[in-house]
Order: sequence, then structure tokens, then C-alpha cells
Amino acid sequence: MRKLSQVQRERVSYQRAHLPRLLPIGLNEITGPEPETTQALLRKLARALRTQRRLARAGHWTYDLNRHMGLAEAWRRESGA
Repeated sequence: MRKLSQVQRERVSYQRAHLPRLLPIGLNEITGPEPETTQALLRKLARALRTQRRLARAGHWTYDLNRHMGLAEAWRRESGA
């Protein structure tokens, strides 16, 4: 059996239940009627990604590469890209 890299394991194991670790949202915001819930999550993810990019460009001490990668992966999975 082939071993998966850390990135591959994260892609396989994406779940909306993990989004409150990345975004300031509650569990009630990740469940609900589709596609409204997905669109709301995509807006929040896009805003958080813009913030992380801005922090990275500024070299700010609060920038977190792991959070940035998690947000980007969540956005890709939610958008279907």
C-alpha cells in the first residue's frame, strides 16, 4: 500500500466540521440548505484568504502559513475547483 503525504491526507479528509478551526463560525453556519450555505462559506473563506495574503505580503508576525494553506484547500473543496 502506498503511503500518502500529509497534504494528500488532508485533501482526502476534508470535512466542513473542521472549518470552525479556520474561521470564526459556529457549527450552525456550516449546515443548512444548499447552495446558500456553500455560497456563504465561500464568501467567508475568500475574505479570510484575502486577509492572509495581505498579512503575508506585509510580513506581519501573525501570518500563519498552515492556516493559509488550510483556507486555500477549504476554498478549493467548497468551490469545486
